[in-house]
Amino acid sequence: MSLQGNIIGYIFTHKIDKDVQILNIAIDTAYQHKGYGERLLSYYMDQLDEDISIVLEVRKSNFPAINLYLKFGFSELGIREKYYNDGEDAIVMKMEFLTHGVV
Repeated sequence: MSLQGNIIGYIFTHKIDKDVQILNIAIDTAYQHKGYGERLLSYYMDQLDEDISIVLEVRKSNFPAINLYLKFGFSELGIREKYYNDGEDAIVMKMEFLTHGVV
């Protein structure tokens, strides 16, 4: 994602058949909490042209990201204990995305 020619965010994904894993989504600190993450995720999802399952891991303490994913229809599948290098757990979230709506 760019703003006035400057890259302020990105999303990395891995897609195999009808399964997508969001590996990383990030917005530059100066632009966080201004709706850019929502716009980026929305733009990415608009590019999906088939029924698909999307999965991701998010830090248990990252409440803004968790709330964003919940807003998009993701639900919690479980916990990956000590997933991150610092020992923090990750919440595994999933969404079934259909081109005609979210399940």
